[in-house]
Amino acid sequence: MEEEFAELNLFEQYFTDQSIQRNIDVSSYIKQKGECILGRTTQDNPGIDVAISSQKFMTMVSRRHASIKRTNGRWFIVDHKSTNGVLLNDKKLEPRVEAELHDGDKLTFGTTDSDLVYTFEVNRRRAEHNAQKQQQQQQVNQNLDNLQNLANEGIYDQQKLQEYKKKVIADASPWLLNVENTPYSADLIQGYTEDEFRRAKTEFVFRYEFDFPTKTWERTVSIVEIEATPFDKGNLRMCFRMWDWTKAKGKNLYVAKLSLERNEPQYTYFADAEMQSLCKYFSHEFNKQQPPKPIDFVEAWILQRIDHPNKPIMACEMYLPGKYVKHSNNYGWCSPEDRNTPHAFSHFTYEHSNGTYLVVDIQGVDDLYTDPQIHSKDQRGFGKGNVGSKGIQEFFRTHLCNTVCEHLGIALPTRRKKVDIGTKPPQLMSGSSRPVGLPSRSNSMSGNANPNQNLPEVFHVSPEALMAAGMSREQYNELVAKWRKFDVAAKGEIQRGDLIPLCQELGVKPQPNHLTALLSQMGPQGGNLKFQVFVTWWWQIYL
Repeated sequence: MEEEFAELNLFEQYFTDQSIQRNIDVSSYIKQKGECILGRTTQDNPGIDVAISSQKFMTMVSRRHASIKRTNGRWFIVDHKSTNGVLLNDKKLEPRVEAELHDGDKLTFGTTDSDLVYTFEVNRRRAEHNAQKQQQQQQVNQNLDNLQNLANEGIYDQQKLQEYKKKVIADASPWLLNVENTPYSADLIQGYTEDEFRRAKTEFVFRYEFDFPTKTWERTVSIVEIEATPFDKGNLRMCFRMWDWTKAKGKNLYVAKLSLERNEPQYTYFADAEMQSLCKYFSHEFNKQQPPKPIDFVEAWILQRIDHPNKPIMACEMYLPGKYVKHSNNYGWCSPEDRNTPHAFSHFTYEHSNGTYLVVDIQGVDDLYTDPQIHSKDQRGFGKGNVGSKGIQEFFRTHLCNTVCEHLGIALPTRRKKVDIGTKPPQLMSGSSRPVGLPSRSNSMSGNANPNQNLPEVFHVSPEALMAAGMSREQYNELVAKWRKFDVAAKGEIQRGDLIPLCQELGVKPQPNHLTALLSQMGPQGGNLKFQVFVTWWWQIYL
C-alpha cells in the first residue's frame, strides 16, 4: 500500500503576506523523524522543522508552537503550550493534548486574527508536485527579500515597495483572481463614454488578418474612425490616422495607408501583410536566441471600407510614437548609426531560412519594426521591392558581422567589424569592474581639442573608452548632465535615494533584479552611489 501524502495548504492565497509558506509537506518530516514541528523561525531554533511566521503578526507564533504526527494510520496535532494557541476548525485545542486530524480540517496557528490559516489535506496531490511548489515559494521569498533590501537602502519608498510586492504575487500565482476587484456595475469600468461614441464619425469595415501558423486569411468586422486628410505621405502611400473603436481607449490609434496609385492591385496589400507576418515570426525565432536586445514587428492587417465607392482597401498597423529610424534599405545601404541588432537580425533571417529569404529595409521606433522588405532567392512574391539574389548579394557586400552575429553563431570570420561600438551580448562584455576604460580620468585628446575641458575631472573619459562602450560623446555628456542634477558639487557620488529619480530623468524604469545587481556593487549599506559604479551598471543594462 502506498504511503499517504499529507500537507498543509494555506487557506487564503491572495490577500495574505507572500512570505508565508503556502504549502507545507508534513509527510516528508514525519517519514524522516516521526513528526513535523512548526514554530516561529528555524534560525537559532534547531528543534523546528518548518517556520510559519507572518510579517503582519510577527509574535502570533511561538518558537515551538505545534507538531503533527501519525500513529497507527491516524493523523494528530498537538499544541506545545503556545502563547496564542491552535484552532482546529475554529475551536481552541487543549495544550499538550493530541487532537485527531482528518482531510479537510482547518488549522489556525494563533488567535482568530491570525492569517496563518491552513487546510489539512491528505492524498489530494502528489509529493513531487508539492516539492516544486516549495521551490517556487523559496524564489518568491528571495524576490521579496530583495525588494525589502532595496527599500531598506532607501532606493524604494513604501509605495513603490508595495507596488512591486503585488507584482511578485501576480507573477508567482497568475491563476489567482482578486474577487474583491470584480465590478458591481458597468459604470465603474473606465473607457469610452456614450457621448464620445455618438460624436465619432465611425463606419463599419471588413477586417482581414493573416494567421501565420495556418497560413490562412480571416475576415471579421471592426468599427473605425478614419481622418479625412492624410497626416503624412511617402513615395507610395498616404497615411491617415485611424481609431479602432473595438479596442480599449488609449490603445486604439492606428495608421491606415492608402496607395497613391489608383489602380494598385489588392494583391499588393495582402502580400505586404503576409510579408510583415513572416518577419514577425522571424523576430520571435531571433528572440529565442536571447540576443542582448529583443525585437518585434507590429501587427499588420487590411481593412475594406464597405460603405465607400469601389470598396477601397487600406493597410493598417498600430501607430508608433517616438523617434522613427531607418536602419537599412533593400539594396545594401546601412544607417550611419550602424547599430548591431538590426543588421544581425537581417543576417539571422538568411541563416534561419536556409538561404531562402533575407529580411532587409529594417525601420521603426527603437526595436519595434515595421514596413520591412524580404528578398527571396527565386524572386517570387513580396512585392516590387523583392529584387531576389541581387538584393541578397548587395546586403552581404556591405554587411560586416558584429558581436550579436557572433552571439547567434552566424558570424563570418572574413567579414567582421574592425571596430564594434554597437550592442554587445553580456558574455562578450569586459570582465573587469568597469567597461574598458570607462570612466577613465584620461586627458586623451581628440584632434587638437580636449573633449573633457568642460567637465569636472571626476567625469573625464577618453574617446577610446567611449568607443569601447558604444556611447557617443553627446550621449555621455547628457548622462553626466543628468547625474549632475543630483551631484551639484561634482564629487562623483550621489545618495542612494537619488537613484530612482536619476533613472526617471534618463527615461527608464529599472527592474528590481537590475537594482539588486547594482546594490551588490555599491558596497556597505548606507554608502553613496559612485559614478563609476553607476555608469558600469548603466552600460551593461541599457547600452
